Amino acid sequence: MKRNITILLFFLIAAILLFLFLGKEVFIKDDASAVRARTVIPVANTEEQTASIRQSSSSDDLSLTSLIPLLVDEILINAISFDFNSDGYEDQVIAVKKANNPHLVIVTGLYNPNRMTYERFFQYQTKISQSKTFSLSVMDLTGNQTNNLIYTGFTDLNESVLEAFTLIPNPAGYELKQIISLYSEGTILIQQAQPKGGVLYEQAEVLTYPIMVYSTEITADKDTFDQLQTIYVWSDSEQEYIKGTETRVPGKKIEAKELSKIQDGTIESFAGFLNGLWALSAHNGLTTQYLFFDYTAKEIIFSQENTQEVYSWVNSTLRRNGVYLSTVNTSISNLTRYFDISLVSLDEVKIKINDDVGMVINSDTLWDGIYKKVQQKNIQSSTADASKDKALLAELENNKIWKVMETDTLSFTKGVYSFSSGSVVETGIYSAKTVSGKHLIQIRSDAQTSLFGGFYSIEKKEEFLYLQPVRITADGIISSSGTKIELAKHIETN
Repeated sequence: MKRNITILLFFLIAAILLFLFLGKEVFIKDDASAVRARTVIPVANTEEQTASIRQSSSSDDLSLTSLIPLLVDEILINAISFDFNSDGYEDQVIAVKKANNPHLVIVTGLYNPNRMTYERFFQYQTKISQSKTFSLSVMDLTGNQTNNLIYTGFTDLNESVLEAFTLIPNPAGYELKQIISLYSEGTILIQQAQPKGGVLYEQAEVLTYPIMVYSTEITADKDTFDQLQTIYVWSDSEQEYIKGTETRVPGKKIEAKELSKIQDGTIESFAGFLNGLWALSAHNGLTTQYLFFDYTAKEIIFSQENTQEVYSWVNSTLRRNGVYLSTVNTSISNLTRYFDISLVSLDEVKIKINDDVGMVINSDTLWDGIYKKVQQKNIQSSTADASKDKALLAELENNKIWKVMETDTLSFTKGVYSFSSGSVVETGIYSAKTVSGKHLIQIRSDAQTSLFGGFYSIEKKEEFLYLQPVRITADGIISSSGTKIELAKHIETN
């Protein structure tokens, strides 16, 4: 009897285990159809028209996560969270790329506190296809104590776009209302805030933000680049932006033959025109700011007094009367700058620079203005000097290790430098540069803080080589305030 009970219990336990195993396989399935947020690195149409897309789950990139459920054909491009409907709960607006749709789509998701979910309310089709130029932002443009959604970017026709929206309550819930829509082949800028009719709100002025648009005037004379400066202002009565003042800025006439050399429809031609040193026109006659364009090396160098910043030339997009550039700081990879360059004459350009975001909320930045090309005369080194510079560079590279101070060492080999001082090791890359006939080396450290960086000339005295920090100015290459670095041949001892 006991034996029968034991056998019965054994079969009962085996049946329970078999049921649990089969239940896991049959009834509990992975939901392969669940949509997960995908993140891409936005890229514009580069000259090579090639790009790679990196995909990851939403948990891999906390800085770009969609709280709104994505559809199967959607890829997340941008996201911004804020209280859009002023209900005290944070909502989200995302930009997505859809299958078989070259343009970005904006999706608005309002938070439902009862269901604790983000519900898709509105979908807006933009004309932006150049993803890297796209920007989402939010601010109170109108001074009505509400958050306005703003997006900017460039169309297939290389037009600047700025559109802004607000949420309006209605019996059905909310209505997405567009308060301004601007397209221009020139620059669109949000200006500094201005008081709205002198009205006070809690002892503070109610501020609105005018929007300025630069555009090229269409005239019979296609060789003249006259600019129209139009300012749009907020109207409480119309509940939208309306055209305010319009100013004509006369441009200079460029001969058609010369213009065709600069604007033949290729990036290379316009970049060739930009190559070289440009000085910012100063009202006081003292120029202290320079931009050096080097399309071959894909670099743009900012030079001011004793400081220099180097930006990598990432992307170029031709405009009707100029070019739009995106650049990245070579030392701080998340610091980006966007150039809007317009032709003024054969030796002048107008440059507007935006840092990090797709708009500028002021009239001018430090580097904005009219730049005149510096004609570098009488600063070319002789052939003998050039040969000497090359020989010194070869000597610097051929000697495997140089001694700096007493115990520190420095080496230059195949584009890579290495500095050692006790337990401190600094590495990076270097390259030879020829500027105004002078052979230099440019050093970039792998670390954000480093002992070496920038441009150096090479000098020799007796058995020593000297690295002299230099900077590029309109007068050529001159020594900076940096101290010469003395290099002595390192003799290894056994």
